[in-house]
This record gives sequence, structure tokens and C-alpha cells, in this order.
Amino acid sequence: MAFQIELNEQELSIQGVQFQTKKEYTIMKNSLGSSMYEGFEPTKDMVQLLKDIHDGKKSRNDILTFVLGN
Repeated sequence: MAFQIELNEQELSIQGVQFQTKKEYTIMKNSLGSSMYEGFEPTKDMVQLLKDIHDGKKSRNDILTFVLGN
């Protein structure tokens, strides 16, 4: 069965994570779609982390911590 991602165009949310603008939502949706084509299965936590990095709330090093659990 293919992985299903929760998208809500009206609320601008992906996996329950809300974006401020249509542009931010579309960029993240397209980026995740490309990654999913390669086998990535984005969780709500990962989408939130990517949004926080984009918003400057977290650093790219936080991805390593998230993935490696350090």
C-alpha cells in the first residue's frame, strides 16, 4: 500500500502542520512530494521540524538529532 500524506489546501496544512502562506505550503508540498517519490514517508514531527527550520526556529543540525536520536 502506498504511503498517504494528509494535505489540506484550505487550511494550508500538511500532516496537520499549518503553514502561513500558500507559497510556503506549496513549496513544502512539492518538496515532500519529490522526496516521497524516492521513498521518504514524512511524519507530522518531520514536517514540523522542516517548517521550524524554514522559519528559523531550529537549525539544520536538528535534523541530525531527529534522525540519529542524539
